Amino acid sequence: MNNRYIVIIALITLAMVFFVYGKMDASIVSRATWDYHKYLAISSAAPLFDESIPQPFAFRLLGPYLLGLLPWDIFQIYYIATILVALFLLVVFYCFLCSNGIRSNVAAVTVLLFSFNKYFFGYPVWNHFQINDLISLILLIALYWCMLRHNWSVLCVLLMLGSLTRETSMLVIPVAIIYLLESGAWRKEWIPFVISVVPGIVLFLFVRMTVPYDGGSSLWDAFLMHSSKLLSPGRVYALVINSFAPLVFVPVVLCEVTISFFRKRLHGLAFLLLVLGTALFGSNDERLMAPSFLIFYFLIARMLQDYFSDSPWLLWSIVLLVFPTSLDYVIGLHLLPNIAVMYTLSIISMAVISSLFLYRKYRLKAIANQPSVAIQ
Repeated sequence: MNNRYIVIIALITLAMVFFVYGKMDASIVSRATWDYHKYLAISSAAPLFDESIPQPFAFRLLGPYLLGLLPWDIFQIYYIATILVALFLLVVFYCFLCSNGIRSNVAAVTVLLFSFNKYFFGYPVWNHFQINDLISLILLIALYWCMLRHNWSVLCVLLMLGSLTRETSMLVIPVAIIYLLESGAWRKEWIPFVISVVPGIVLFLFVRMTVPYDGGSSLWDAFLMHSSKLLSPGRVYALVINSFAPLVFVPVVLCEVTISFFRKRLHGLAFLLLVLGTALFGSNDERLMAPSFLIFYFLIARMLQDYFSDSPWLLWSIVLLVFPTSLDYVIGLHLLPNIAVMYTLSIISMAVISSLFLYRKYRLKAIANQPSVAIQ
């Protein structure tokens, strides 16, 4: 891990926050029905509870409730806190990658590629009232990290915090079970593991039984309402392709690396499928896939390390090639003319990025197949 890269990540991220993503104008009338008003209501009611908030928003307390306890202007608090949390998220992700065999320069590039994903990172930065989205991503990294290290006591605390943030933190429980089974550690570790997750499950259920709410959709109702999206080609495109653009086809191009990666990490594949399953309970397709960033960009980091670490200029050029896809026609300071331009830019970028990885794949294979010259 190199502190120089942490500084680079921080500077580029701040530039993205202030000069690309910007800050949402909450006064626009058409946004009066957006979800962030529910989080503002939680903050405004703290330390009490606003009984008019529908489920599941009423249960996502951690960020909004804590910010509501602070004695300053709530709009400024949200903005400042979101910037700090966003920076912390990227630093934690960088440290996670470095601690799992990724070189510092590759980890830094991977983190920047993630920060250019307007759905996973850009939107909650722009709509700074969605601070719970960023907090939940930090908790997912930390929970996964604890799982890999079998640090069940810390996982216990983090899961309790996760139960107060967003429902996706609970996905770590089935993923950890699969991880322990595939690693052969279940027989030895299952008791401390079960003990560590029980408090989080209890708190998750307790909040939903005691915190007042008004209406909203139950999990079953939400599933019935949104699961039909799988029958819509446009919605499926948004879920499995647009969410990860422009890097989405890289795992296909380097399918050998992808197969090797998931052969050693079946729990990672299970996690991606579980995240896709949770997307069937809501309407914001790309944003609902955000938790999958952890495994997807971890895989991308492995590929960058295998195919680009020997060429720093090519490695960093990928950052420049991915940057245009951070632009959007709704969010940000520099809006694209319309959705057609956004998709055109995304498709061009996908083609260029995929072609670059394909070139490196066959270039390195050709070099490896060159006969060595014996020294006489």
